[in-house]
Amino acid sequence: MFKEKFLKTRHLLLVLASITTTVFASDFTDIIGVCDHHHQLIRPDTDRPEASPKVREYYATRTIKHLRDTTEWQSIEQNDGTYRWNTLDLKYQIAKENGMSFLGFIGYSHRNHLLNESLERVHKNTKTPPKIEPLLDYARALVTRYKGQITHWQIWNEPNIGFWKGPKEDYAKMHIEVAKVIRETDPEAKIIFGATSGTDVTFIDMCDRAGIAPYVDVWVAHPYRNQPERLNEVELFVERIKRINKNAEIWFTEVGWSTGSAKARAVPVAPSTLEEQAAKTIKNFALLAPSGVKRIYLYDIINDGKNPDNTENNFGLLNYDGSRKPVANALAHMAETLRGYEYHGWVNLPDKQYYCYVFRNIKNGDYKALVWFHDHTGKQKSGQIKKSEIGTGKTSDIYGNGIEGDTLALTGSPLYVDGVFAKLAAEAKQNRAKLQVYWDGPDYSNATEGAVEFTSEMLANGVSALINRGGDGAMQLVQDGNLSYAASARTRNHMYMYFDIDDSFMYYVDGQYDVEIEFQFYPNKNEPGKFRILYDSTSGMKLSPYIDVPADPKAYEKQDESSLVSRKLLITDAAFINRWKYDFRIDLGKGNLHLKKLIVRKIPKTETP
Repeated sequence: MFKEKFLKTRHLLLVLASITTTVFASDFTDIIGVCDHHHQLIRPDTDRPEASPKVREYYATRTIKHLRDTTEWQSIEQNDGTYRWNTLDLKYQIAKENGMSFLGFIGYSHRNHLLNESLERVHKNTKTPPKIEPLLDYARALVTRYKGQITHWQIWNEPNIGFWKGPKEDYAKMHIEVAKVIRETDPEAKIIFGATSGTDVTFIDMCDRAGIAPYVDVWVAHPYRNQPERLNEVELFVERIKRINKNAEIWFTEVGWSTGSAKARAVPVAPSTLEEQAAKTIKNFALLAPSGVKRIYLYDIINDGKNPDNTENNFGLLNYDGSRKPVANALAHMAETLRGYEYHGWVNLPDKQYYCYVFRNIKNGDYKALVWFHDHTGKQKSGQIKKSEIGTGKTSDIYGNGIEGDTLALTGSPLYVDGVFAKLAAEAKQNRAKLQVYWDGPDYSNATEGAVEFTSEMLANGVSALINRGGDGAMQLVQDGNLSYAASARTRNHMYMYFDIDDSFMYYVDGQYDVEIEFQFYPNKNEPGKFRILYDSTSGMKLSPYIDVPADPKAYEKQDESSLVSRKLLITDAAFINRWKYDFRIDLGKGNLHLKKLIVRKIPKTETP
């Protein structure tokens, strides 16, 4: 019942707000943006001199409408206090020549404006200024130089995670002071919120309480997710922003999929193939349209490195050398196909596995559709539908290749269908301002307890271990005589075990109930140990107290479950909104844990007399 009531309440709030306030882009392709790290391509020591011309060549196709800059303060202000504008001037000129708007950036801290910091610490801790005056002077100089040219300024980036090193509540104070300088210097400029990593509504709530709202013209987030169809987190973010300001403008200034290898760390998203990256990118633009989002910036224009096992290196639309990935061609085709069309709405064909997003030609009223298949349980990969149930025009894939015949074999890669029937378009319009939210997999909304147990396989029931996460979270299933359990696969320090709670069981708990986590594990053979968890709380990621792991060689040698140790942890401030793509992790430090079972329970709040 919790999930049903929660969804109904959120849908009602969102729809009521959207009926009167959601304004959609007149041309759907006007929302296409990209993040640009062009300074990496023009450094004197660059190993890819051919890359910058190829990036500019892609920009010349006029596929991209908006460019987001991240040139840092310390790359502009020199040690002697003078400013070197050449890189930022070049990036702005590239945007202007290719008809793109330019989103300016103010951040991070400067190496010369840290108090009581040794040189050894400068490069490790330059994200938050200990005093604000030098930052305000820089913001004033920056906005003055580009007044009337750069009209939107983003203050910082992802302050809810590591890019802001100071107390989280200090971000709002800094933002307000910088915003005042921007408005004094250029009253016409728009101020952009610092963008949360993920859709961190608890951080948004904290900033709202600190009085930031009057100093924000556009609210932004980075809704990275493995499957673009997963929209519950996006819906929660949109609903929260609409409550702060029902007329607020929303952008998503980073979203994308990495094409790293299977060894790449699954943060912020698991690796995708080249074809999956292309398909997910195109679907994402359609799926986010009902939110009324005005701009979506893809992360990023070009691969930042050459290491296939590094997730961060492989988000680009272009390869490291500037050659195009399939996603670049798919995006260019989308821009060409839907230019002059507005987003109209969505409808299921015939059920929720068959996605159909409809677009209307602004001039002549004709309709096109983007259709695909997605099974939220992951059991089914494709389905069939008759084109004659959708429209009468031509059909093509996301690259423009024609599809013949009336029977359409739909997969996770969308197809375009022309000549959509007016009746179908009318049905789609009914859903225009409502995100197409479905909860993945089985429904645990009525459950009071979920668990994951480790035998020869992982038995997940409302809670799952992210066994294939890799990196510092690499896990393995161990069979040791009669004992079976999960343990870290790492052999060095900082070993973690990551867990995710099914969204239908617990999502945005926000004080509705307490959460008890029970750990059932075998004692260590030799040295005692301890562990703690890092969990998604209402005030950000938070560490629990330590839990001891006893050493009991005799109990371990029994080789049966009578030797299991049980420890419980009560959490009173859980959020569980997948802020870092997991709900909690076990921090093992230098030791290990032979985990047999983990149980998560909903505990009713104790009434205060």
